[in-house]
Amino acid sequence: MAGEAAAEAPALSEAEAELAAQRELRARIEQRKAEKDGPIQAGAKLSGRAADLLAAVRAVEGGEQPSTHFPPPAPEPRRAA
Repeated sequence: MAGEAAAEAPALSEAEAELAAQRELRARIEQRKAEKDGPIQAGAKLSGRAADLLAAVRAVEGGEQPSTHFPPPAPEPRRAA
């Protein structure tokens, strides 16, 4: 009987570990769902030209005059032949 109890204890802890892992996974899934359902920050991760274009669009939508000067694009680096 003592052998059965010893064999049952690790199985119980494995089951508990599995349940804990499932709970943690469900919590992460719920957190991701909550983040997706939240408000979307338009342009929050933009940088460079995309951020500049978004700022220009927002300015025009806000009633400002569009900029008439746009800097020329940087030349592409030369490639070795």
